[in-house]
Amino acid sequence: MNEELTEVERNVFIFIRDFIRINEMPPTAHDIAKGMTLAPSNVYARLRMLDAKGYIARKPKLARGIALRKQLPGE
Repeated sequence: MNEELTEVERNVFIFIRDFIRINEMPPTAHDIAKGMTLAPSNVYARLRMLDAKGYIARKPKLARGIALRKQLPGE
């Protein structure tokens, strides 16, 4: 599935990408929620959508189980 991202999904993707570049490991959902001042449930919903749209891959039951699968359009 290759769909456009919403503004919030795009911002979450950018947060994840930048977090990995700076920390050399993916963020937890808690890191994302805290860093973006989002509710945890909102973060989990955005992660599901990013996964469904093919931008990230998630490894179930791993706190830092997020891997980038593709870049944002235009990058």
